Amino acid sequence: MSKVTWTPENDERLRVLAQNHTHRQIGVIMGTTAGAIASRCRVLGVKREPCRAPKFSWTPELDQAIIAMSDEELTRVAPLLNLRIAYAFARREHLERSCGKK
Repeated sequence: MSKVTWTPENDERLRVLAQNHTHRQIGVIMGTTAGAIASRCRVLGVKREPCRAPKFSWTPELDQAIIAMSDEELTRVAPLLNLRIAYAFARREHLERSCGKK
């Protein structure tokens, strides 16, 4: 993660993204941490908490997709699904063991 330079354009982008994304999702999109996003929201007076991601449930299609993903792809995609990266890797390892792929 790199440090974001907070320009007026980035501030406006943050305001727009905060309407439909969680702090974690915004952090992934903007290349910084959820904590940095939350802090900047406080500075800007963005008082509305970003939307909450719906409760996550695994589907057979998603299971097949994470089995096929490289480590880099899974690391990038997991936060967008509002998953902890370690949880996504653990799920993939479980599926590979249960399907006899390893």
